[in-house]
Amino acid sequence: MKIPTWLVFNFITNESINSLERIPFLNKRLKSMYLDLLYILVIFFPWIIIISLPFFFLPGKFELLSFSISFFEGVIVILTVLNKDICNGRSIAKRVLGYQIINIKTNDAASDFKCMLRNITFIIFPVEVILALLKNKRRIGDLIAGTKLIECNLLPKESLLTDLNGKKNYSFRLLSVSFAVAIVTSLWLNNVIGL
Repeated sequence: MKIPTWLVFNFITNESINSLERIPFLNKRLKSMYLDLLYILVIFFPWIIIISLPFFFLPGKFELLSFSISFFEGVIVILTVLNKDICNGRSIAKRVLGYQIINIKTNDAASDFKCMLRNITFIIFPVEVILALLKNKRRIGDLIAGTKLIECNLLPKESLLTDLNGKKNYSFRLLSVSFAVAIVTSLWLNNVIGL
């Protein structure tokens, strides 16, 4: 599947990257976390608003449809968060800031599955931010997945699209675990928090 360039690289997403320079109090690792999250929100938030807007004005008889749409939106965003690093262990932020996720045992780029497993801890994001503030070398997700983040060469942001469009296959294990986590988390968010 070819991802449209305008969806990933446009004025708003480019401004998200440029906003990093206006936040001098964040260390480089926190900037990477911030940019990854911001980038995902900037890409999906307008679509979520457009799809959800009609349900704010419709009577309550559309509750099941509204729940289904918010559940589906949640699954898509969570799948993106889980799999943002699957191209050679480098998301947009990691490419722009010069980071890569590697396997701690082999020192090679972490596998797709290890990158996804590392991101399962997005549920406890505030804890991960605190650990990054303390300048820990590895976050909880790294300990679970057997990975670490290293500094490496900078890559242009467009290299992510090239890598994604060139990716021929995704492992069944990666897809099944990603979908299971996304479905369970989206159900939890919809039922417990009421999103």
